[in-house]
Amino acid sequence: MSTAIFMLAGLLGRCANAQLLHRYDFNSVNDTVGTANGTLVGSATLSGGALATAGGNGSVSGAWGGTGPMMTLDPSAVSGITNAFTLETWFQCTTGWPKYDSLFAFSDGTEANYLLGNPVMGYSPWPSGFNIAGGSGSSSVSVRGIYLDDNSIHQVTLTYDGTTFTYYIDGALPSYSGYSATASDSGFNLSTLTDVGINGGSPWGDPCLTGSTYDFRIYGQALSAAQVAAIYGLGKDASNSSISNAIVPPTALVWNGAGANNNWSTALNWVGGIAPATSGESLTFAGSIRTSPILDANYSVTGLIFSNNASSFTFGTTSSTLTLAGDVVNNSTGVQTFNVPVALSLPATLNAASGNLVVNSNISLGTTALTLTGNNSFSLNGNVTGSGNFTKNGAGTLTLGSSTLSAGAVSFNNGTTLVSGTITSVSSGTTYIG
Repeated sequence: MSTAIFMLAGLLGRCANAQLLHRYDFNSVNDTVGTANGTLVGSATLSGGALATAGGNGSVSGAWGGTGPMMTLDPSAVSGITNAFTLETWFQCTTGWPKYDSLFAFSDGTEANYLLGNPVMGYSPWPSGFNIAGGSGSSSVSVRGIYLDDNSIHQVTLTYDGTTFTYYIDGALPSYSGYSATASDSGFNLSTLTDVGINGGSPWGDPCLTGSTYDFRIYGQALSAAQVAAIYGLGKDASNSSISNAIVPPTALVWNGAGANNNWSTALNWVGGIAPATSGESLTFAGSIRTSPILDANYSVTGLIFSNNASSFTFGTTSSTLTLAGDVVNNSTGVQTFNVPVALSLPATLNAASGNLVVNSNISLGTTALTLTGNNSFSLNGNVTGSGNFTKNGAGTLTLGSSTLSAGAVSFNNGTTLVSGTITSVSSGTTYIG
């Protein structure tokens, strides 16, 4: 496999964690990251890497029709974005009337569910910002900052972490005339807003942008303040790879349980507001908030650590599987319980370093080795099956419930093992007791 293919595979893997999903640099109507290409509407033109429009009423669909100059996006641009996201654009808006120019808009064709950005509002003191309606079923919420119809190039970024919208101008939180740059609305669902317009698309048919947009990006995560500042520093013509590098999350993600539910995919449940990818992450569980995490998708982790300040956690699932491509270590004195099926993709160790580990679901070894170690106890109450080796080390007690242990070479080297079920060595027919 070539280096270029490896790099692409890495980028796509991160996009599974919903980082940079779509980007439009307006050298063409094409999506340079995904496949949700755009369509020019009306008198909109592309020139020199810019989408240029000169106002004119119109929306993507509905009563106003798609007559205004803009670029519309395929609905696949937002499909699957049901929780955290970030929208970023680089643009230039000329001064003068009419106000309420539509910088970009997402709607379902009605005025009940929409997200609409304006570089300037039509009332004093002329703020810029976003109005958002839908999601929780409440009335619309808004975030505001200083007017941006000054014929200068600006970056505008809107993040949503599943609960809070945050508005940034030129890489920083704006502070203008008492307006707030944040607003709360838990439950907003971008994927239902299939009418997508850049430089236009207001559900009311408000004026399309009088000016040019140079870059438009959709991320499937809530970027942090530091990440927003970092991508602003890269400029409007940054490469896709440099953008992805600037927003890469930490290699170890830490659970803080600050979200509105117990799901692993909820960004606010993790320090920094970035949920883990479904594969390739090392996770740390700490503290005593939301101690019943739910695997709401299949996850493959390179490591899973319970910190020394972690309470007892119990993992549940919505019919998902936890795949181990690394070790589980309990550095807490609390008992850590897994009520989720476990599979191995690489050799893994369960380490009861400071507290007990309990697995009530089945463990699928495949051809991969599983080792138990540590001076504290284990309880395995589901079936353990596969041709990989199973080894018990450490002074702690292993209790095998009324289940089947069927592995390659089975070895109990240290400590005590209590058996209620059956044990089979499929490779040698011998169980070694040290």
